Amino acid sequence: MSQETDRSQETDPRIAGDKQLIAQVVSSESGDPHGLLGAHSLDLDGKTGVVVRAFLPDLEALRLRANGRAVEMARVDEAGLFAAFL
Repeated sequence: MSQETDRSQETDPRIAGDKQLIAQVVSSESGDPHGLLGAHSLDLDGKTGVVVRAFLPDLEALRLRANGRAVEMARVDEAGLFAAFL
């Protein structure tokens, strides 16, 4: 099993998601948390893939298993929002 970490995911706002939506999810004020969380198609600099986001405030690290590989999800918000681009 390979493990990958892409530190650019920690800073790319397209992977993290909209800051206003993040604030709404973190504060439990979002009427549509799944608009941010879960799997969403994303074109990132000509590469089409899927961004996966999860809000788990009690975790310090999170891995996603996809296609037989473990992918370290970047903590993109200090409140506990994690994201990975596959």
